[in-house]
Amino acid sequence: MSNRDVVVKRLVSSINQLNRWVDIVFPELRQVFKDIKAKGAIATIRLFPSPVELETLQPHDIITGWKSIMKRQPGLKKALLLLQVARKSVGTRQALDAYKFHLEQLLEEYDLAVTQLERVEKQVTDILNKIPFAKKLLTIKGISEISLAGILGEAGDLSSFSHGNSLLRHAGLH
Repeated sequence: MSNRDVVVKRLVSSINQLNRWVDIVFPELRQVFKDIKAKGAIATIRLFPSPVELETLQPHDIITGWKSIMKRQPGLKKALLLLQVARKSVGTRQALDAYKFHLEQLLEEYDLAVTQLERVEKQVTDILNKIPFAKKLLTIKGISEISLAGILGEAGDLSSFSHGNSLLRHAGLH
């Protein structure tokens, strides 16, 4: 779980850096995609990183690009909105090559963190399946596999606690 924490911190950091990049180069992208880490937004900044690149494109070009990356992609309405906001963008037009290079690095870091998080969480799930009482604990409403793994990772074997209050004391919540 501590490994997961490190990966999550790196993922959050890369998302924050992507947000900063978008704020500088293409701030209007948020009018089209509310969440920068959404699949459509990530696909868009991979394919069309700056508003300058969108100026010569037609909506069907954008949709074709999205289809090359995503199974389910935004439609004509989003493509038209993207073109409309790109034409009025106040994002920087200077040193775009440097910004594109930086974006490539940010996306590599983001992809690596996402992949590592998926691997760590799969391993956590596999280990939980080997713990006999874990399935019973997962039936409790509000407890996910990750939160249960965190609890077990910190507390250890729950059978060593005579009462729920002793677990709370162990956690410092008494």
